[in-house]
Amino acid sequence: MRILMLGNSFTTANHMPDMLDELTGAEIVQHTRGGARLAEQLNPKTKMGKRTQEALQNEKWDFVILQEMSNGPITSKACFLENAEKLCEKIRENGAKPVFYATWAYQRGGKKLETFGMDYDEMYQKLYEAYHLAADRNHTLIADVGKKFYELSDKVNLYADDGCHPNEKGSQIAAEIIADFADQMYADMRTSRWNNSSVFDEAHEVNETKLGYGNGHNGKGKTPEGMRDSLKDLCDLATKIPTISCVQDIPVFVQDFAEDCMSDLLTNILRRILTQFTADQMQRYGIEPDGYHEIRSWDREKHDWAWSQEPFWRVASRKILLVPKGWVRKHFLFKTHQYLSLVILEHMRDDPRYRDLSKRIMLQSLEREIPHWEYEEVTRYTLAHPDALSEYHRRLPLHYNKAYGCMSDEALDKAVYVRRSRRNAG
Repeated sequence: MRILMLGNSFTTANHMPDMLDELTGAEIVQHTRGGARLAEQLNPKTKMGKRTQEALQNEKWDFVILQEMSNGPITSKACFLENAEKLCEKIRENGAKPVFYATWAYQRGGKKLETFGMDYDEMYQKLYEAYHLAADRNHTLIADVGKKFYELSDKVNLYADDGCHPNEKGSQIAAEIIADFADQMYADMRTSRWNNSSVFDEAHEVNETKLGYGNGHNGKGKTPEGMRDSLKDLCDLATKIPTISCVQDIPVFVQDFAEDCMSDLLTNILRRILTQFTADQMQRYGIEPDGYHEIRSWDREKHDWAWSQEPFWRVASRKILLVPKGWVRKHFLFKTHQYLSLVILEHMRDDPRYRDLSKRIMLQSLEREIPHWEYEEVTRYTLAHPDALSEYHRRLPLHYNKAYGCMSDEALDKAVYVRRSRRNAG
């Protein structure tokens, strides 16, 4: 993977591109200058602009990261939006994906902020609006670092004790249920029960969460037969690799098992827990249920799906199911590349041939003659070194806690409401 970073000192501070290199194993190239604006990246008469234009014309990139001068999206908003659009067009002509690196407000109570003439909340809000407007107009990804800075500005966890997140006990129960489902799934894979296994009887989209990839009310997800067919290769692997044991292992080894399949499956497994959470929230506001219905969720005592009668609530005549926002992520965290970069490449450094090489160089040295080569590589390595997968399991919690973080209220609203309104308008 090749990443081009276009920015200024906010990009290069503390050798951030090197940190990104270590985390991703990607080749990182930076075109930066202190105080540089995106307009400079477009101007071939400047030294940096010439380099950027040549790079977009003559080299291939997977991602190009765009970072405007610190207050540029506020003080020159129209120019920022115009230049962002032009750069996104050139990036897509290259075949790459543009990503906005949204930066942060000046320190609360600091002289820089005082000189700028805004309070902290105002500057943050204006930066947020400008970067997200640019991302929306150009249909791009956004790395909202500014939002994270804002959330941590008072050195408190803003999502603790807000009545929306599960407490430690709730999260522990959810973890135990998911773990038991995985145990049963892999047990069936390793026996003759697989073709008749019931573990995927509930793999459809649960529309009540309004978080699916359908239009909010008619998603269907995969059938049990479709799920078993998708995982037939994993079934063979599970008999050969004893350390395959977690739900998170599915997208690592199965090419077509994307985030929509995983979210559907987990929602069904945890449906009773989510119903209980919904009931708790409704009780806080004195809202009575609209009725009762039967649902199926995973029962860790029976090691199978079980029916239960539970209350339900409606909004605009449609049933809803609340999800703790601390459980929702915009980005899929469990990937083949993640396992390859976090564990396998580090293990390969024990070989004298790779000892002094960066992850980027090591990745380039691996065989890439076939599509989706990463799946082939992690399968080959894990067959020879099954303990590597156990290490990945141990490291997942730390990585999960570090990666991306919880979605903000604004990001959640955008995912649920803005996306749906666009679909309906189309």
